[in-house]
This record gives sequence, structure tokens and C-alpha cells, in this order.
Amino acid sequence: MSDVSSRILDFPVRAAAVEEFRRQLAARNLGDLSAVAATIGDATLFSELLALWLDRGWVVRSPSSPIYAYSGPGFSPDLDLGDFCGESIGYDPPAPEDGGETPST
Repeated sequence: MSDVSSRILDFPVRAAAVEEFRRQLAARNLGDLSAVAATIGDATLFSELLALWLDRGWVVRSPSSPIYAYSGPGFSPDLDLGDFCGESIGYDPPAPEDGGETPST
């Protein structure tokens, strides 16, 4: 289990927020990133999780609003919560680029 997935899945409230986001994407092709970020309550962890989703093509950011994301070309409703949190792929987020800043939410 990757650090990202364990930090999500080991906390039921965080896991529930990510699962709700995954369900939104599956049902409506649109999910509320701000709700996930607020529930996770850790900007670095949220940035790492979002990087996973973007890297895998599971989400694309809405061009008109930074608080929403659309399901991406790699997204499948068959993704389970563990996979969506990077559990089965052993995801290690990329190191922050020079300047030490992580992407903002």
C-alpha cells in the first residue's frame, strides 16, 4: 500500500469523501474537488492524490472552475476505492519541482 493510499484509506472520513467523489464521476462525469480537499484537510496529501488522478488520466480539471473535475479518458466506473487511492499500483507521488512548492488546490 502506498503512503497516499494508506493516509486516505486508514481514515474513514477521508475514504468516504474520495468514494463520494468517485461516485460523482461515475454517475455524472463531474466531481467536486473542493469537498474532497476540505474533508482530507491536508493540502500536501490532497495534491498528491490529485497528481495520481491526473497522471493516470482518471480526472481532468475543469477549465472554467478549479473546484470541479471531469472524469478523464482513463477513468472507469469499475475502479474501486483502493485503486482510486493508488493502493494496487503502489503510487509514489513525484517530488515537488524546484522551489519546493506543491500544486495548489
